[in-house]
Amino acid sequence: MNLRHLRYVVAVAKEKSISRAAEKLYMAAPNLSRYIKSLEDELGVAIFIRKNDGISLTYEGMRFVAEAEYLLQKAIELENMFKDENQKHTQFSICVPDTSYSFEAFRLFLQQQKKNYYELQYVLADTQHTLQNVVSGLFDFGIIRYAQMYSELFEEYFASHNLQWKILSRFQYQALLRADNPLAKKETLYAKDLWDMIVVARKDHMVANTSPNSSMVNELPAFMERHIFVNDCLTQFETIATLDNAYTLTCPLPQTILDRYGFVQRKYLDFDRMHYDMLFWKKDHEKSHLATLFLECHKKISGQFSE
Repeated sequence: MNLRHLRYVVAVAKEKSISRAAEKLYMAAPNLSRYIKSLEDELGVAIFIRKNDGISLTYEGMRFVAEAEYLLQKAIELENMFKDENQKHTQFSICVPDTSYSFEAFRLFLQQQKKNYYELQYVLADTQHTLQNVVSGLFDFGIIRYAQMYSELFEEYFASHNLQWKILSRFQYQALLRADNPLAKKETLYAKDLWDMIVVARKDHMVANTSPNSSMVNELPAFMERHIFVNDCLTQFETIATLDNAYTLTCPLPQTILDRYGFVQRKYLDFDRMHYDMLFWKKDHEKSHLATLFLECHKKISGQFSE
């Protein structure tokens, strides 16, 4: 048994659900369930009562959670007790969409980081989870992407949840395809050019309503009938690199990314919707040195293509 196991139990007790706790811990629910069961076997007691409608604590579980919370707090105090005042432990956490240029900004940020003591949390998350994580205080900052047509919706949400926000970049999607594709010879593309090709789409192309139980709103142009849907940026790029008749619509990318995969980007004139990458945070949150540095790096990278 270690502190990690204590954190797992406390998270499950708080959420009253293995799946919700796993989501908050950014791990698979079956793995979390196995950790909890292993700990119960080690202790020789049941910590949780498992039912179809959720999880509750046994009497022994209530005692365990109370002690676990106490020990976790003491561990934090012990960690901070002997730190040199001139080497304060700086923390910075941010949820971002799965975009390659955001990671380029993070890579630049790491190269410039000189502090000896710091804790960073750079987590990829969709729109709904990013909003929830910042509003709940789990993360300091969030970045979400949405089309200009949804600006009023999101700004109302920010204002009603005591959030501040700032536009990091404005851009129109461009067509991304292999450099050896015959269409790469054109400077601009139209819908008729892409009719017979396969679009490899990702969650970037969808905007989640701010309601927790809302469905996704499809942003892809209606004519795109041949789709491959993937969950992450790497899979999307690898798929396009593999198929000679595949493409996607994405924000303008750094040249380093295009060169790495052998891609080109071309203006796409039949889908001229403006998109925003929006940074937001709680109004009472004070930016740390790490946060300021990361945002400067992000601005430097996104400034290469922001309109």
